[in-house]
Amino acid sequence: MIHQWFGNLVTMVWWDDLWLNEAFATFIAFVAQDRWTWREHFGTPWLGFNTRKNFAYGADKLTSTHAVASNSKTTEEAEDSFDSITYGKGSSMLKQLFFNIGNDTFRDAIRL
Repeated sequence: MIHQWFGNLVTMVWWDDLWLNEAFATFIAFVAQDRWTWREHFGTPWLGFNTRKNFAYGADKLTSTHAVASNSKTTEEAEDSFDSITYGKGSSMLKQLFFNIGNDTFRDAIRL
């Protein structure tokens, strides 16, 4: 539910921004889990995030890799962007930004 809600918050002009839509929704889902999870029972959700990120970085080493942001000219080309690099590496970039600028600044930027 969180992924869908926040995925809809970032509306794309064209498929080039698909990475931001999907990466933002993925990242925010983990932020919400971190705030609402009973860590004593389930541990930190960031371990699952790291697994996803590592899978994406493994795909990023291949010769078939691509940039997080695409230059899709058609909808068919954009379909190739629904992969671990878009979700995992893209959300990892947002996580780095989040932890560097802080929760309050990140939240204020989203509000704007």
